[in-house]
Parts: sequence; C-alpha cells; structure tokens
Amino acid sequence: MKQRKANRIILFLFTLANVQTTGAISAQSHTLSEVYQTGEIHLVPEVRITDESMEGKAFFSGGATDLSLDNSGNIFICSPRAGVLIEFGPEGSFKRTIGRAGQGPGEFGLPVEAVWSRGLLYIRDLATQRTSLMSDDGKFLKTIDWAGFQWRKIRALPDGRIIAQRERLDFLAPNSGLNLTLDLFSPSLEYIRTIYRRTLRRNRYIEKPRFVSIPIPFSPEVFWEITPGGKLIIGYSGDSAIDIYDPAIGPACSFSLPFFRSRVTREDKEDWFLYLGHFSQSDRTSFQKPIPSYIAKKIEFPDVKPYFRALEVDEENNIWILPYPQRAAVGHTVIYIFRQNGQLIGPVRLTLPSKF
Repeated sequence: MKQRKANRIILFLFTLANVQTTGAISAQSHTLSEVYQTGEIHLVPEVRITDESMEGKAFFSGGATDLSLDNSGNIFICSPRAGVLIEFGPEGSFKRTIGRAGQGPGEFGLPVEAVWSRGLLYIRDLATQRTSLMSDDGKFLKTIDWAGFQWRKIRALPDGRIIAQRERLDFLAPNSGLNLTLDLFSPSLEYIRTIYRRTLRRNRYIEKPRFVSIPIPFSPEVFWEITPGGKLIIGYSGDSAIDIYDPAIGPACSFSLPFFRSRVTREDKEDWFLYLGHFSQSDRTSFQKPIPSYIAKKIEFPDVKPYFRALEVDEENNIWILPYPQRAAVGHTVIYIFRQNGQLIGPVRLTLPSKF
C-alpha cells in the first residue's frame, strides 16, 4: 500500500525522519493520533548529515551528542571533540560553527547539549561545568557556573523560560542518594523556583579495599519533557504514574501506565556484567576484564525492571512511553502512546530505518 506521510518530524541519530504509516489510513487523515491508531509507524530518513556535509571539516570524527532546531528549521548540533556548535540549514547544508574550543567566554570544553529558544542558545558544557547563553548568531551573552550542582538536562518552555534538571550528591554520605530537582529559570537564566524534586540512587559507593562507585542495575530514573502547549510531563520509572505539571501552578493531573514490569532474567544479568566489565585501552581496542570479586559480591539485582526506559512528547502533545522489553525485537520496538489527558491511543510498533 502506498505510504502516506504524517506531519511530524522526528529527530533520530542526527537524521531528520518523517513518521510514516503503511496501514489503512484515509486521505483526509492529517493528525498523528490517526497515524498511531494504525498500530504501526516507520521512521523514514529525509535529511542525512555527515562529515561530508561540512565542506571537508571533520567535526563529527569524535561523535555528536545533541541537536536542536529553531523555528526556521535550522539545526544546531553539539560537537564535543571540536568544542563547537555546528549550524546546518533545514536541508542539511553546513552554515557555520558557533563558539570555539577553550575555557573563556563563548568557548566550550565539552558541549553536550544545546537548546534553541526565541533566538537564544543554551549550551551545557561538561568540561567547564557551566551553562552558556548565546544568541543564535553566535554572540556570547552569559555563563552560569554549576557551583556544586550537576546540570543534566535543559528544556525551554514556549514563553522562553527554561527548566533545568540539576543534581547534587552529598559526598559525605554518598549512599544517601542523589538529590534531583527540576528548576525553573528566566530566559536569562535567573533562578525562579523548584518545580519538582526526587531522590535517586544510581550508584552504590564502597570504601574498602578502595573507594569505588558501582552502578546499581536497573535503577529507576526520572524522565521528563515539555509539550508544545507548555505542560511538563514527568515520569519516575520506579512507579506507574505519569504526572502532568503546569509550571505556573504545579501538579495538574496524572495517569497510570497499563502494563506490568518485566522481570530481570539471567540473560539480563549476564548482559549487565558484560557491560560493567568492558574496558577501553588507549589504542581504542576493547577487551573483557573480570570484575573483581569485592565488587561483584556487592551487586544486587532487583526482581523486576523499571516500568519504562524513555519518555518523549510529539508536536500534538501526545506522550510516548518506551517500556523495558524482555528481549528487544530486531528491527522494531513497541511504544505506548497516550493523549495528554492519559487516554491510551495504543501500543504502536515503531520500525526504525535499516540504515542511516
């Protein structure tokens, strides 16, 4: 059957892709909800950006970590290794770089996230431990040092205000947990108030025979996004509730996920130990190294995994939830899509492009 294109653009692995469906959908259907109700969607690449797109400049040789679009469709991509942002036109043509490597004003050590909002760029830099504010024509405006907080994520509200996920660990009592907050800032990055807080435990810290931070298997996380309508969608994967916040008044409503948690299997444990035991040598080759027994015996697996491992929103304010599968299917996965009022549109099979 002829494919019909929906009006949603998905950003995936730095490729622009349209959501399409091969299901039976009428010629009058133009909403994403109608596409989702076919039960199957596909990501079809439209624009591909590579080093070859950049006039011979190999900015992506060290990878790229994040991207953002402005209202005209221009694309801003973080290049941590080069220490710059790269701007591309809507069709993927190279336009310019913003900033440069360094530690001074308008310079970046390891830029890992960029958010465009109302002519401004917010850049999160892991190396310098700061967030920079620049105009989208490359003019430096302001820098905020993190000062004991780890800034982990930034999003912009439709009115230009910013929500930042900030985290703080008490190094005197690290096993007490990580304090996570979602904080509201003005467009000029002046702190306004805290909207949400949660204590997380991602790691277990042991001191003998030496101080080691051990990742906790399948530890629940906080996932959140902002809808185009300005609502804050928050989910803690340790329980089944998805909360809808109005940044002006706080919690507005919530709904529960209609599926159960997957059990942690023997294969899951083997895969996790394989991940933990993976090391990289200076020549970039990899090898497997047995985990020391004093670490292995401290690792405790839960009986079940968290409810989900990702949360996203689309341009129609629908909410995407990606559950933990028992075993991921090859070539596709299943997501649950809800309207903002919590009504389930349905589980939808998402098929990714076979090659980017």
